[in-house]
Amino acid sequence: MEEVGARYDVVGVDPRFVGRSTPLDCHWPTGSMVRGAGGDRAGFDRMVAFPADLARRCRTHAGDLLPYATTRDTARDMDVIRAALGEHRISYLGYSYGSYPALSGTRRGNVRRRSAATPPALLVNATGDPRTTYQSAQAVHRRWPSSRLVTLRGADQHPVYGVFGSSCVDAAVNAYLADGRPPASDITCLRPTA
Repeated sequence: MEEVGARYDVVGVDPRFVGRSTPLDCHWPTGSMVRGAGGDRAGFDRMVAFPADLARRCRTHAGDLLPYATTRDTARDMDVIRAALGEHRISYLGYSYGSYPALSGTRRGNVRRRSAATPPALLVNATGDPRTTYQSAQAVHRRWPSSRLVTLRGADQHPVYGVFGSSCVDAAVNAYLADGRPPASDITCLRPTA
């Protein structure tokens, strides 16, 4: 990250209701994660009931904040940050869902998409990611033609860059962050062997 700091002024932001910003506590059970419904009706019924319960908990414990907890609001916040910095445009690094407000804001006009002369987005995903499916990553990649996709094959966890231990993924992302140049094409990395 030292090379990144030499190239960019790095500003860390906790989006609204995340991290050290005003916390949104819906009293969800620890380790809550929406998973696939499985192959039978009972599994389907469980997975319909689960997000309904999570929504009920949010209405009960944080209902007054929910109208302000949208992707649209987060995209607007990014534009406010850009204006407060006095910048015409900013570069943005988001992880997981954190990358979605940038794309959403681009569509709405709040976040300026980089011009063709600057680097495209770099998407990083694992083929077995239980939260952001690989098919979803491919769909975003198709809808964002200037992006490049770095794929970690055989990994079954959500965090990849800087966490999973793939020198292939880490090198691709570090190079992009350090010099602003994306890989010439998409990259596929194999799961590191123990």
